[in-house]
Amino acid sequence: MISLCSYRMEGEAEYILPTETRYVGEMKDGMFHGQGTLYFPNGSRYDAVWEKGLVVKGRYTFADGLQYDGENWHYCDGYDRRFYTEICYGLKPAGISQLTNMDPPRKIPKGCYDCGDGFYNPVTRIVKDYRNRFLRNAGMVILTPCSTGFLLSHPHIGLCICLTYTHAFGEKDAFADKGQKLVI
Repeated sequence: MISLCSYRMEGEAEYILPTETRYVGEMKDGMFHGQGTLYFPNGSRYDAVWEKGLVVKGRYTFADGLQYDGENWHYCDGYDRRFYTEICYGLKPAGISQLTNMDPPRKIPKGCYDCGDGFYNPVTRIVKDYRNRFLRNAGMVILTPCSTGFLLSHPHIGLCICLTYTHAFGEKDAFADKGQKLVI
């Protein structure tokens, strides 16, 4: 039951943010406080213990069930380049490569980049979600060579790098074809 204390939310609450991210949990003085979960539109979630709006302890779970562990994160790194679905269901036979965690990969609109939560269009400088709904204005765009030390030649392979950095550093990191980092 939510109550208003000096016009701020208190107690158990369900709060829907403008991005359609939903918070379900405890609030105090208008801030996340206590146990609470953020549910993201892409199906992922963040379960956490909050104190005055700040995370004390939390765990991020991706839509496919993969859980992020900052201490022992080995997904799609330099030692094991398999996608999560390949870890769960095995590798495809020789000659049939899996190019993204999603198999078959989603179709990227011509001239756009997949940035993990939607498609970035460099002409309009807008990111739209996978259902073609506006997510954000991208602002200034800078293309720089990928820091992995090699160039990738297939536009979908860049998504593996995108997933690595998106999972580890946040949703605004994106990679496109030829291993170029897309900063938005």
